[in-house]
Amino acid sequence: AAASILNTIRLMGRALLPDGSRCSLILALVEHGSNRLIYGKDMKETRDKLLNLQPPTAVAFVRHFLALADLGERAKNLIIEVSGAQIENAITNYDFVGTKPSLVAAASILNTIRLMGRALLPDGSRCSLILALVEHGSNRLIYGKDMKETRDKLLNTVREKEVSNEQQSAACEVSSPSALKYFQENRAASPICVEKGPTYFMGSVASSFSNALQVGGQLWS
Repeated sequence: AAASILNTIRLMGRALLPDGSRCSLILALVEHGSNRLIYGKDMKETRDKLLNLQPPTAVAFVRHFLALADLGERAKNLIIEVSGAQIENAITNYDFVGTKPSLVAAASILNTIRLMGRALLPDGSRCSLILALVEHGSNRLIYGKDMKETRDKLLNTVREKEVSNEQQSAACEVSSPSALKYFQENRAASPICVEKGPTYFMGSVASSFSNALQVGGQLWS
């Protein structure tokens, strides 16, 4: 606690924390601790550790949001994997510099559940997850322009990633127009595709889903 206070007041200018208040706070720490506590090696190491702490990642936010929803283990694990595949692409993409990890996480989840049919994600679980995102984000976060743009960018990173035709055909049966139409109309994943992993799952349907997203415009359409 003392280390976090010292780090904080060091960042605050006189306009926010006048010298008198600063001295009063430091004296309080000294009186209820010790000189060694304020100026010693342990304090310095603790302050450095706090400053070097990494902020929550998008993957951490995905797990956090999923923990708040009523989901089966199968659905939860699949969402983690497929959202993780999108996030992995976003990490190395300059377009996501400055985008909040929580926004990337929510966008990846919404993209993923849009691809999952009722067999993989029942309506009750879908609603529970959407409500968790709304309650712990905001209406604007879920339905606004920033969310739509982030979702589209995530899909673009997946679509742009090079996957050979041989890998695609081995992973998911989407080579024929009839199969592609099935994905567009049902928004569900082939069991073969799911078993092959998140990259195949996303890559095989990213293009068709992107088209559906542009037409439907909303997650719940």
